[in-house]
Amino acid sequence: MIDEVTGAYHGSLTKPFLDFARRQLVNATLNGRNDQRSEARHPMMLPALVVPIDERNFPVDETIEVVTRDVASTSIGLFHQEPLDPRHKRLALQMFMVGNEVNLVLQVVWRGPMGPFFGSAGWYLDRLDSFPGRTYL
Repeated sequence: MIDEVTGAYHGSLTKPFLDFARRQLVNATLNGRNDQRSEARHPMMLPALVVPIDERNFPVDETIEVVTRDVASTSIGLFHQEPLDPRHKRLALQMFMVGNEVNLVLQVVWRGPMGPFFGSAGWYLDRLDSFPGRTYL
């Protein structure tokens, strides 16, 4: 989705969505997020892929593109253009951090509307050797 040479984005996320996510990142950074949470969250906008998975880590639906909202040591927040199906409680996530592929299993703990788009958050459950969904990063 991101060309490593030019930094250009080549995915299916719309410009209005990416602009919204970017504004949220800037606002979170400028406002310093006066959270009462015990874990520090770091605003971070990275393109990522998620796919709903079952207990055996097999995909049960289509892969979708998302962007990270914030990253912490035990959890992550995501922005997405469409709502997540409430039946899906586990997601496989693939993202690249500092050029390294990171594949994780998430337990979804929150999902809902965020402005004209949607957000979700999840706890890290496990690492995966490879992403079980369709990849196009």
